[in-house]
Amino acid sequence: MSAENSFEYGQFKLKLLKSSSGLKEVDLGSASIATFSLYEDIMSPTMTAKLTFAVVDVLGSKGLELYGGEELIGSIRVTNFPESEIRVSFRIKNMHFLKESNKTVYHLELISYEALQNEVLRIVKRFDGDIGKSVSTIFKSFNSNKTLKTETTYNKYSFIGNNKRPFDLFTFLAPKAVSSGEKKSAGYLFFETQDGFTFKSINTLLKGTNNTIVYTKDEAKVEQNEGNKYRILSAFIEKNNDILNSLRLGMYSNVSFFYNLYTNDVKFVDYKLKEKYNKEIETSAQKLTESYPPLPGNVQNFPSRYYLRTLDVGNLDKTGKLSSDTMYPDLPKYQAEAVVRYNLLNSQILKIMIPCNPSLRAGQVIECRIPESASTLTDKSYQSQNTGRYMISSLCHLFSGKECYTSLELVRDSYEIKTQIA
Repeated sequence: MSAENSFEYGQFKLKLLKSSSGLKEVDLGSASIATFSLYEDIMSPTMTAKLTFAVVDVLGSKGLELYGGEELIGSIRVTNFPESEIRVSFRIKNMHFLKESNKTVYHLELISYEALQNEVLRIVKRFDGDIGKSVSTIFKSFNSNKTLKTETTYNKYSFIGNNKRPFDLFTFLAPKAVSSGEKKSAGYLFFETQDGFTFKSINTLLKGTNNTIVYTKDEAKVEQNEGNKYRILSAFIEKNNDILNSLRLGMYSNVSFFYNLYTNDVKFVDYKLKEKYNKEIETSAQKLTESYPPLPGNVQNFPSRYYLRTLDVGNLDKTGKLSSDTMYPDLPKYQAEAVVRYNLLNSQILKIMIPCNPSLRAGQVIECRIPESASTLTDKSYQSQNTGRYMISSLCHLFSGKECYTSLELVRDSYEIKTQIA
């Protein structure tokens, strides 16, 4: 039976399991748990966590004798979200001990079991066709009971594993994948959440779902209760589109020359962001048109960076020839787009702190409403540049003896018009 620890807004159950080090199952209920933090990040292939707790020394006892690799399992529930549960399943990656007069303080760094497997797995086979299917095939080498959500790609790509680790291959394939559908776009992400692993396009993730959670920064409400669980406690704009840096990266406009090693041809691509960015989205307030505002002198219409690259067409087919499936006409265009896609995603970064919400996931889209100033709260007028839909880039669920919070790093690659909430 696992032990329970209660804090102000819920309770958690954690225990260490027996491993090759000889550690028997240990309930942490008798320990004094100081903090537990769980992390998800769309730029990280696996989840991580940190746990700090203290154990009172018993005369003649050797302590826990941790060596690394032990499994930590459990569950966490929060009062405001009784239907949601955080499932804890990690392995000890690193540990630090602090010996005090009558107790030992343990600080554990935790990772998913798949992160350990990744270090000993090597992929040597050849893969052809849909990149999403190749990722699914490689993922099976983990023999994991976790799910992998993928989507088909518009392009096909042939490659050989070359004795690389699975996560390295997923990172290698992500910028080469082009989403299928009417609005194709280069750039995929591979990451892990509590629901499993995901390999999807950035565009698909940014679309979100119709059931978008709305968070509001309202200084008039300070208490943390059932009616106030969707309140933004604090908000901070970390990055808001550095124009000079964007120009140097060629984010608005760039010119690429692609040299094909197999045909000795050179392809010229004049990429302009504004041609990709006329789109509409649905929000809970109204339909909004997104676009980048014009820069001084319309400098966004002129190339600010030039690239000379080799065209990546993958490996030759089994007959020693270049497959027509990998040499589709739009290949240079999408490879040029992939250069700026990930930088564009981080053009705006908003960091917020909210009451703990175990149902949130990295890669999920939420809506944030931030008032212009305290004096305008009565007319519900919200900032034009900071209010809108954001994707969760990373999150941290923090639990301590008395409190629990969720900190979010939110990203989006566009501005929205001024929103008037009814």
